[in-house]
Amino acid sequence: MLSSQWEDIARLVIIIAVRTTLNLLLERAIRSGQDMNTMIEDSQTQTNRSLKPDQTVSPEVAIGVDFS
Repeated sequence: MLSSQWEDIARLVIIIAVRTTLNLLLERAIRSGQDMNTMIEDSQTQTNRSLKPDQTVSPEVAIGVDFS
């Protein structure tokens, strides 16, 4: 049987591992969302350049995705 001190250390290691994993996954999700926003903005800019001054287009049309 482990002493209570070793059990505390094991719990701490598990907590550190879980927090690190969650942090990495959250950073990846945030970066992915930022990349998607950048892609949409770039697509809108390119589409807006090809439109006449009085025309507009929705983001769905700009990136070619049907969200319905």
